[in-house]
Amino acid sequence: MVAANPNMIVVLNTGSAVTMPWLSSVAGVFENWYPGQQAGNAIAASGVISGTATAGGSSTVAVTATDGNGVSGSATSVWTVDT
Repeated sequence: MVAANPNMIVVLNTGSAVTMPWLSSVAGVFENWYPGQQAGNAIAASGVISGTATAGGSSTVAVTATDGNGVSGSATSVWTVDT
């Protein structure tokens, strides 16, 4: 599919870590996490994927994990949509 459309954006509807070996082949990734029943309508109405965003803002997400040996790690990401 990416060969047919090099501007492809993948929408993930997940709640945990995802392996993305194809990441370098797509133009972008939109991570939903737990969006609820109206996710499709909300994503479409926002214009974020089509490039016609109707609302802007930032969201900060911090994830911390501890393995079975007690070793912890964390990562913080900030997503910003400008209109």
